[in-house]
Amino acid sequence: RRTLLLREYIHPLPGIAENCFESLAGATTLSGRSKSEALDGDLKLLASRMQERRFAKNEPLFEAGSFCDGFMLIVEGTALSDSRPSVDGVVAFGMNTGRFTFEAGALLGEVDFHLGSPHSYTARGGPEGCSAAVLTRAAIEKLEEENPRTALLAHRVALRSVCLLTAATVGIFARVPRAAEAPKATGGGGGGGGGGCGPAPRGRGR
Repeated sequence: RRTLLLREYIHPLPGIAENCFESLAGATTLSGRSKSEALDGDLKLLASRMQERRFAKNEPLFEAGSFCDGFMLIVEGTALSDSRPSVDGVVAFGMNTGRFTFEAGALLGEVDFHLGSPHSYTARGGPEGCSAAVLTRAAIEKLEEENPRTALLAHRVALRSVCLLTAATVGIFARVPRAAEAPKATGGGGGGGGGGCGPAPRGRGR
């Protein structure tokens, strides 16, 4: 299950050259293995280094301000953030605060891990809890010593997750009218406003 979910971050998007995908497994293979088989082996090794555990409903996966010692892959169920991820207290992307749901296949903590910063938000088990696999800093460092190619794959997975979120965010802002284009209020009385937000990869806002 972990291997299949990780592979989703490596498989090319439509229009991406196949050789870009295959290059992740290395230019050459050993024992006559195809590049696809080599990649599957790397993904299985990476998945085996992740520590999986079950979180009950509302049980913290991690808390804002705590030390970020790795990043998580939701394997089953859902996790909820107490508020939208933020940096230095500023809500990410300028969106309204509110809970965010992380579904199976979502990564959590990869940005804070690579920034070397504490967790910027709190995540808890969803209504039915969740299973999450953690790739710790120690596990990555050991992979970097023993199998650099697989360690690089871990960083590529995290980078792909960030890129997918960035692309989704750009798409959201592209659909938001500029202030100058926003319809003017008519009639008397006060005004109001609110910023909506659309879905993010493998999650949904609440």
